[in-house]
Amino acid sequence: MSIQVTGDRHSLLCHIASLGLAVYDTILYLDTNSCPEARAFLEKTKAEYKEAVCRYEEKYGPINLCGHPDEDIHWCWQL
Repeated sequence: MSIQVTGDRHSLLCHIASLGLAVYDTILYLDTNSCPEARAFLEKTKAEYKEAVCRYEEKYGPINLCGHPDEDIHWCWQL
């Protein structure tokens, strides 16, 4: 069985990937820097990422075998 990736589906996957990269890049930045603007950017981008994943999963099903995990991890700079 093959899964066909349409233009809309591909665009949404690319958007999710770019948001995910922005989130993790910002997390790495915050590991070594204290920056309120970066924290605000992280929260905004994480919300956009979760929204995009939810949109994808509503339309196309789980993004991976088990679906996307919820974030229960707290980083030291979040405490």
